[in-house]
Amino acid sequence: MNKLVLTLLFIFVSFFSFAQSPTFSGSVTEEESNVKMEAVIVKIEGTAIASTTDEQGNFEFKSIIPTGQQYITVTKEGYEMEIIPIDFIQGRSLNLTIELKLTNEEKKRRKKLNKDSDKLAKQEAKAKEKKLKEIRKETEKREKELAKKKKKLEKKNTGIVVTYGVVNPLGEVLPDETMTETFETNVSNDIDYTELQNKYATIIGVSPSEISNTTLYKFIDGWMGTPYKLGGSEKDGIDCSSFTQRLYQMVFEVYIARTAQAQADSKKIIQFQPPALPAENDFVFFWQDNNETDDSIGHVGIYLGNNKFISATSTPTNGKSGVKIDDLSKPYWKNKFCCFGRMDLGK
Repeated sequence: MNKLVLTLLFIFVSFFSFAQSPTFSGSVTEEESNVKMEAVIVKIEGTAIASTTDEQGNFEFKSIIPTGQQYITVTKEGYEMEIIPIDFIQGRSLNLTIELKLTNEEKKRRKKLNKDSDKLAKQEAKAKEKKLKEIRKETEKREKELAKKKKKLEKKNTGIVVTYGVVNPLGEVLPDETMTETFETNVSNDIDYTELQNKYATIIGVSPSEISNTTLYKFIDGWMGTPYKLGGSEKDGIDCSSFTQRLYQMVFEVYIARTAQAQADSKKIIQFQPPALPAENDFVFFWQDNNETDDSIGHVGIYLGNNKFISATSTPTNGKSGVKIDDLSKPYWKNKFCCFGRMDLGK
């Protein structure tokens, strides 16, 4: 009976002492940036009582804290130690916000890191600007070539105009516009285009002569109509990024990342916007949601020409989903359009 009484008395005294013990909590921030600091050790010197800050920079002592004046040490590698004298009073709670200063060595290290980071960022920006200039130059060259082709076709389709002359009283021969005849030129085209060229020239709306990469179009022809399957990579179902990855592997022998976001983020692929014109084989990236409300890439395709691109899509435009050729001017794709991307296939 005496043992039971003593045990109950001990529990009561312990509970009462804990309830009356001072409580101590707070947070630690970096002085320069005012950022909350994780993994900072806060300790009561001369005791084994310590706490460590969490991801939000907060700490809390759950052990019984001795009353009276104590010295608190706050330490973390790269920072100057803080020693704070605190008078703990029984039953009182204390909450502190503590700031830590960087050591001179850590300041120098960070300064060097920032300098190296800025240098790398400048190099990357310079390389990107160089690539964009190349894309613009290539676009201008392409525009000139298209203009030449159009001019050549116009010449072929224009008839020969013959104007007969009349003799005036002075014996001069003057043209008589009422006696003008036009003879249509008969320009023959001896080139025999393949069935594949004619098929995709009709789908894309270009001349068969522009369907020149037969390896690309044989690959496309073999996958047209394949069902869409998220995470799929075979003929029974494939998704958009797996399709572009497989296309670049099989047609160009170039490996690219697996997801649409990773492809857009790749340093090998330079993003660009209109008015720079896309070329055959360029990537077409689309936002996850309309109007960039979700800042992530949700879809990718490959540009073919004349505003057309091919992709494996779950969206049943024209009643069809899967691998198919779509038009960028359609409202659905126009609203989701993010940018074009070009890979240097020469590397």
